[in-house]
Amino acid sequence: MNEGQGDVSKFEKYVASDAILHNAYPAAGSDINAWKDRVRMFAAAFSKIHVTIEDQIAEGDKVVTRTIFGGTHTGSFRGIPATGRRIAVDEIQITRMKDGKVAERWSLLDVPNLLKQIGVDRIPS
Repeated sequence: MNEGQGDVSKFEKYVASDAILHNAYPAAGSDINAWKDRVRMFAAAFSKIHVTIEDQIAEGDKVVTRTIFGGTHTGSFRGIPATGRRIAVDEIQITRMKDGKVAERWSLLDVPNLLKQIGVDRIPS
């Protein structure tokens, strides 16, 4: 995200073709294409994205990472028009590796805090 700002062209290098993404948007799907769509969605909604790794712990085939996801809200995010506000929110990821690639990932982004920072209290229905 830091260098590509939504470029998903390197996914095949780092993510298994049958990888599964578990996230807070189950209706969005869980395969590699849904994961790419999620990256593109955030890149379209936020510019100057920067993800900072705060903590990372690995054991066996799993890696737990706590990051700060930052950016500027310059595009529509889940129906919320751009506000121009800067955000910095926590995200926790648990990644299962297999044969040197991401095989599975659980992700939890602090969406309530993100919404608060862009000045809304909920995602429009």
